[in-house]
Amino acid sequence: MQEGTIAGLNEKGFGFIKRDGMDKDLFFHSNELVNVKFDLPSVKGAASTQNYVVVSAYAPGKTSCTSNADCNTNAGYKCDYLINESGEETGTQTCVLATTAWEDDSAVRNAFNPFITVSRPNNCTYIGESGCTSMTGLSSTVINGLEGLRSACNCPIKITGGTEYWLHGNKSIEMDANTTQHKPGGNVVDLSKSTSVTAYIIANGGTPTYESGCANGKHYKIGSAIYVDETSSNASTGAHWHVCY
Repeated sequence: MQEGTIAGLNEKGFGFIKRDGMDKDLFFHSNELVNVKFDLPSVKGAASTQNYVVVSAYAPGKTSCTSNADCNTNAGYKCDYLINESGEETGTQTCVLATTAWEDDSAVRNAFNPFITVSRPNNCTYIGESGCTSMTGLSSTVINGLEGLRSACNCPIKITGGTEYWLHGNKSIEMDANTTQHKPGGNVVDLSKSTSVTAYIIANGGTPTYESGCANGKHYKIGSAIYVDETSSNASTGAHWHVCY
């Protein structure tokens, strides 16, 4: 059994484990700890030089494997080799949390009209991250559609769902295996159901229809855009307008 002390932990769950007698700290994600319980909010805001929790056992993964097919790839795991105390690969493979970096979206955000905002101020930093909204690769079709809506409505627009595809559809982190259009180059975006936006859509969307295209729910059509009222949605963003351009 290996022992160490968590020497730093951020709000994303990443940190380092300081090991007695070892010069090199071990980088980890909190999901990779086993037989360990700790209160993340109590440690994430403190100075990185302070030691917080003694770890009696840890491992960079949960399940032995021989290939990615043995791991829950939809949950963000891949098959990789364990690292020994010297920081070298061992001959043992296990399912580890894959954290592929996600591209920056500041160029898209900065180009928005000031009255078009995103519900969460920060972009996703890695594929599989939860609690984030991304504009990375947002298509010109969606951008133009949003500007057209803002101009016609003369009201502020708040985006609640963008291109963070792994939080939509079948939740797969493999973009090609996820049929959602919430992805770079896709034609879908989610909007907050503000009073002014909702009033505009209902007033200009004609008689609503109930269809399965775009998304299940009450459809309003304005030009080529379809606005779906996802009032009873179980999405993390709650009730919203699901828009297909």
